Amino acid sequence: MYGKRYPDWGWCWRCNQEVALLNATQISEMPEVISEAKRIRKAEGTDLQQAMNAAGKARIKHYEETTGCKLNFGDEEVGALALHLVSHQTRNYGIPCTNCGKLLRSSKASYCADCGFEESAQTFIQDRNK
Repeated sequence: MYGKRYPDWGWCWRCNQEVALLNATQISEMPEVISEAKRIRKAEGTDLQQAMNAAGKARIKHYEETTGCKLNFGDEEVGALALHLVSHQTRNYGIPCTNCGKLLRSSKASYCADCGFEESAQTFIQDRNK
């Protein structure tokens, strides 16, 4: 989809697209949003939404340049999306669905939200213990 230069990909239901998944180190390297928004608001006297959007653009740019994954969103969603990016972590997803291959929504999920397939209890337990 994006040249797949990034190793881990999963479906994000909020973003409604396939996204690159980050590990904890990569998340920690992302630019801070809240403290940067506070700094911008104080320095420029902007309202909270403008400050969050300005701070969020740096985080989104970093994510897109690092992963090669272009996110589809409106300009009014920049601040919220920037905060949401921390959920694009490998550890937040489960095993691949044995029916469609998309990652389950969580490590405890046994039901695929995408195709509706439900893992059998035995398969589910065996895969978790590998």
